[in-house]
Amino acid sequence: STRKVRDLLAYLASHGLVNEDKLVDLFWAQGGKSGFHSLHNSVTQLRRRLGKNWLLREFDGYRLAPETWIDTDHFSKSFREGKQAARQGRWEEARLLLGRAEALATGPFLENNPAEWTEGPRQRLSEELLQTRSLLAEHFSQHGKHTLAVELWKRVLQCDTCCEEAYRGLLVALRALGRRAEAVRVYQRCVDAYAQELDLKPPADLEALLDF
Repeated sequence: STRKVRDLLAYLASHGLVNEDKLVDLFWAQGGKSGFHSLHNSVTQLRRRLGKNWLLREFDGYRLAPETWIDTDHFSKSFREGKQAARQGRWEEARLLLGRAEALATGPFLENNPAEWTEGPRQRLSEELLQTRSLLAEHFSQHGKHTLAVELWKRVLQCDTCCEEAYRGLLVALRALGRRAEAVRVYQRCVDAYAQELDLKPPADLEALLDF
């Protein structure tokens, strides 16, 4: 199908019930009867692909059927429930929920779509993923599973090269594993990232973690 129809599907999957006026303003700048005709034509195409019962007309808008499985919804739900479980000290439950969320994260939200509306969901989901990985890494460190913690902290740094929490957690885990040479490389990468992106030096206590 066309890019416009795919974008319409993605938008509905991300926003629930949306007024048709808003959809026309967002995807068909010409507006008027032509814009509404284009919207209705796109809805017809989606219903042919999905089945008419999966794209519903409600009030003055459209939404996907409530039973539609949407990966971003399940990711965010698992993240929120896992974060809550972690706060309450239910770490085994938190590990399962956060692990489920991490497994659903296959890449940035609509990575190759430059549309302005994608920026909000992309930023929110990216932040939730960083917190998911950070919480999992903390869990593994607390339970002596430092190798797993190292891998998760590295994934955090792939998304945020200046994350102080990730550098600290990674250096602590490497220290626990006795991998000093790697810890030195990580610290130097931290120095470079802070200098290039923030024009700052890393927090002083990070270097002290190399003393082992």
